[in-house]
Amino acid sequence: MPASLWDVEYLAFDVETTGLSPAFCEIVEFGAVRFTADGTEVGQFQQLVNPGCAIPFHASRVHGITDDMVRGQPRLKTVLPDFLEFLSARPSLLLAHNASFDLGFVGAAIRRIGCRKIPSDPVIDTLSFARARLPHLRRHRLPDLRTHFRIATPAAHRALEDSLVLKSVFLKLAQFQPAVTSLDDVFRLSPPRKLGG
Repeated sequence: MPASLWDVEYLAFDVETTGLSPAFCEIVEFGAVRFTADGTEVGQFQQLVNPGCAIPFHASRVHGITDDMVRGQPRLKTVLPDFLEFLSARPSLLLAHNASFDLGFVGAAIRRIGCRKIPSDPVIDTLSFARARLPHLRRHRLPDLRTHFRIATPAAHRALEDSLVLKSVFLKLAQFQPAVTSLDDVFRLSPPRKLGG
């Protein structure tokens, strides 16, 4: 029998960066929230990262993270193992919105640093999940879905804040009629991916 969504823990995560290319840009913040199907939070992770370079103005304008904020913060080689350990602490369904972006940066960081312990849990792109569940919407960006579902959250576009929005959005998408009740349903609507793959 397919696993019920009520039998699974979830972990929504997000990264903020200095730009759009994993090959040339750096991660400046990790954020994640672990939760259950009833919305209960089990844990949070948030950490700024010193990228070792200046943060371009156009990137700071998006997430609000400045050079002053990351000065004195740990480097990627210190933060990434802690982040991966948080992800792999318990079996979970990992969630990322526009997962290609986040997986691209995390995968590049894993290859650069050479982390050996990589979570094997499936990753669901909630962008494709939202498109499948709400095909009538014109746009499926996280802010659009937050507005559609009337989710009240802080205005900050930061890694943890976006992870918390994603948590609420995923639960709303799963509950939207006809409700999604099993992992097979989720995987059919948004084929799972792997971290670092």
